Amino acid sequence: MKSYASYTNLYFNPCSTEKYTVNVDGQYYFNPYSIQTIRYAINWVVDREKIIQEVYGGHAEPRYLGVGLAHPGWDDHFATIIEDAGLTPSGDIEKAKTMVTEAMENAQNDPELKGELKKLDSEDSPVGYWWAYKGPNEDQFSPIEIDIVERLDERKQIGTIFANQIKQIGLKPVEHAWDRSKAMSVSLFGDPKTDIDDWKVYTGGWLASGAYYYNEWSAYQMYADFYGFMPGGLSGPSAWKYKTPEINEVTQPLQSGELEDTDDYWQRFREGLSLGFQDSVRVFLATTFSYYPYNTNEVTSHVEDIKTGWSDIFTPRTIKTKDGELQAAQFSDTGALFMSNWNRLAGESDVYSVKYLRMIRDYAVIGNPTNGIYEPMRAEWSNIRRDVEFEGENLIRNINVPEEAVTYDTAAEEWKQVPEDTKAATAVTYDYKFSKWHDGHMMDDQDLISWWAFAKEWAYQDGENDKKYQGTFSGQTKPTFEKIKGVVWHGDGKVTVYGDYTFPVESKIGAFYAGGILEPYPMGDKSCRW
Repeated sequence: MKSYASYTNLYFNPCSTEKYTVNVDGQYYFNPYSIQTIRYAINWVVDREKIIQEVYGGHAEPRYLGVGLAHPGWDDHFATIIEDAGLTPSGDIEKAKTMVTEAMENAQNDPELKGELKKLDSEDSPVGYWWAYKGPNEDQFSPIEIDIVERLDERKQIGTIFANQIKQIGLKPVEHAWDRSKAMSVSLFGDPKTDIDDWKVYTGGWLASGAYYYNEWSAYQMYADFYGFMPGGLSGPSAWKYKTPEINEVTQPLQSGELEDTDDYWQRFREGLSLGFQDSVRVFLATTFSYYPYNTNEVTSHVEDIKTGWSDIFTPRTIKTKDGELQAAQFSDTGALFMSNWNRLAGESDVYSVKYLRMIRDYAVIGNPTNGIYEPMRAEWSNIRRDVEFEGENLIRNINVPEEAVTYDTAAEEWKQVPEDTKAATAVTYDYKFSKWHDGHMMDDQDLISWWAFAKEWAYQDGENDKKYQGTFSGQTKPTFEKIKGVVWHGDGKVTVYGDYTFPVESKIGAFYAGGILEPYPMGDKSCRW
């Protein structure tokens, strides 16, 4: 069975402490990838067709953006981004060389440049020169080295192909073949400033998601710093961090749901992808295919996702065999097996953990495997109300939040009533399905309430020394809590949520407020009890 498996990209270190350069304890490094034009030019440097054939044996397709060619909105909304740019799967190395040369010459002649740039004649360069840099306190020019961090899997081969391609534009590659643990600790969790001498490019990869029709997170997760996945975003507070104010402005309403209609949604989605494509901190390469063999004599039926096939949540839960038993195997690459901690707070993000988590947890909502539209899984929604008006950028809320509604105060670590006369734009009532936990005891309201409070507690930082705060987790969850005005706990798994998420599609509103029941209350924070 064929399915979409993963997708690959080049992830660049755009750090500069001064224009074009990075100053680390008085040592200056010229960083070509601090220049947007050079990052953008890489789209034409890479030969995606070569990667597809030589690395994946033809079992992949080109990828240019945070969304792939299989996205249901590709033809109507996104294809013209690539068509207008004139980008093809094979690239255009001469065009890229012209773009890079012009950008480097502009930097060379810029009085703000600390140090000097020039083309250094070299017999080992296929174009006869390397771009070279001499720092303000140095006596001689040295070739600018492009440190490529390559994972020890098929991405090692991708890195080598890319290394050979950038030689054609006068940049000298240095390949670092590291296992996933070391590669990620430097490229994703390190400081882009202090690690500039180790990482300028990383051969990144992502697990394909299911067939979600509305997957606007592909615009801001891949391109916007507010979500936490841009350079420095997963590092500590003292690390250098890349900022994307223009992309944030366009895409944050996609996350918050402050959209007038579906036309506004698709326009912002397209613009966010277009801006991200031009910024090119991530340059996407290919979407890969996986093939799942199974014994047709033993497997009698199953449900599969139209995009990811058997790697989604449905197949292992619905598959039926003649004898009622299922044997399955999952293979891993060499090196460190797991890339992240088994921890809800900034963990559980690697391929292997996610596949297991899909099997042992019921989610509040799930995308329908046939059309990608959200529908209830454990949280049945009803009575979805949307009563809002827009006056310019102002939201006029018309739903009264009842006096029995409460909100969790993370500083006081207690539930409090919402202020009088609180208004909301939308409201949803949920009826959660309770069942038994792994040890046999039943779920109850306390599990739901405590997890809600626990998640909010770790999303908000109350003072500099708040030990119950995690930055990456906050970037992904705080925007949801910021939209919630109050909740009414009715008991027996019923809850009504009032907020300002105004996405113009009911199923998206229903999915937005639906919090999960991910672990039993005794495993949570006792300060979050009701």
